[in-house]
Amino acid sequence: MNKTKECTCSNCGHTFVSSILFDFYPRPTKENPSAGLCENCFLKEALPKQTTVNISPVFIPSGYKETVCKMGKKEMTCSFLGFGEGGYLCLKKSSMEESIKERIRNNSISAKGDNCSGPPNFLKK
Repeated sequence: MNKTKECTCSNCGHTFVSSILFDFYPRPTKENPSAGLCENCFLKEALPKQTTVNISPVFIPSGYKETVCKMGKKEMTCSFLGFGEGGYLCLKKSSMEESIKERIRNNSISAKGDNCSGPPNFLKK
């Protein structure tokens, strides 16, 4: 997907240009082949309020978003870095992991890093 293309969320109607900090998640339909969700709507749908412990995202340790997750370093930024109520999250080993890996394979995500082992130890690779 062309990252400079303007996108409109098919759920909330928010119009934006996809960037490393705000992605667009394609979900084409027969009626609208360019339909999709903004990152906020995608995460609300993908991360329900009630999740079991073994699939919940984990808050990352203080200072890791810059040093390990490489936030703001374009493609080097960890693709498993997320943000939710309360701060930055690691989505590795969560219910989101396979979806994120699929997006990396389809080249539909800006951040392509896989920088650590994920929770609980967050060991650098």
